[in-house]
Amino acid sequence: MKIVLRLRLLNDGTAAVKVNGITFSFPGSNTPSVTMQGINMDGSLDLDPNEAAFWSNGRVDLDPDPDVDSFVNNSIYLTGAAPAQVKIDVKCKDFSDPATVTLPLAAHKSGVPAGAYRFPYAAGELRDDEFYSTSAVHWANGGSGGTQIFAHDIGVVGWDNGAWSGLVPGGDSKKNEGYRIWGKPIRAMADGIVEDFDDGMADNTVLGKFPDPTPSPVGGNSMTIRHGTELVKYSHFRKDSMVAALKQKGAAVSEGQLLGRVGNSGNSTNPHTHIHCVRASDSALRPLPLRSAW
Repeated sequence: MKIVLRLRLLNDGTAAVKVNGITFSFPGSNTPSVTMQGINMDGSLDLDPNEAAFWSNGRVDLDPDPDVDSFVNNSIYLTGAAPAQVKIDVKCKDFSDPATVTLPLAAHKSGVPAGAYRFPYAAGELRDDEFYSTSAVHWANGGSGGTQIFAHDIGVVGWDNGAWSGLVPGGDSKKNEGYRIWGKPIRAMADGIVEDFDDGMADNTVLGKFPDPTPSPVGGNSMTIRHGTELVKYSHFRKDSMVAALKQKGAAVSEGQLLGRVGNSGNSTNPHTHIHCVRASDSALRPLPLRSAW
């Protein structure tokens, strides 16, 4: 199980405070406490009176040098039975006692009737001996609110010359067409309504590194769909592949319906589909459990 929280920290005092430590513990269980790393290295949790800030336990770079990467992941992964509660202690400079909150823990159910989302591809659209590949361990947090900590970057791999490869046999890693996932159909994960979309951005042709300057929007050709109580953003579509009838706010979408095809537009190093989910009412981060896959 993966435990990630978005905290809103408010200084309700009359003097400035500096957050300098956050610890997660699990009352009533044998699960050891976890001390978060890299807290407030950028000063974003130095709070003036009545000032608030968001913080979430995702990836953090422990080296202040912008040319040196030293990332750690503050997301908590547990095995076995889930603890019933999580307690968060927030420590501040010059305060003897932390601010604390204790919350119940329960498995997340998505805001759609099935309680989880349909995998956004179909097995019948794979070549022989191909598999979809994804993980909810994402390289970016999506800002202090952590909206991308549960995101998936989905690709396709196949067994080739004794190893798993995202390239078609003989494929060129410097060309979009060399990737197994390039052009595969992307399908809606639940019934829903189109909230927003972007289209018309060319696919990246220099692969293996992020575009410079960073494209805007970073999701490239993308579509945001309201599925029940949640919003899911599907990103990096191939240029001009998005279904024309869906390129309007309010368009109805059915589970499994074709949305478009996999591309490499926006802030992307190679062809793939990025999906992430937030609560529609306030954009709070949400897990993205998937069904119809294993």
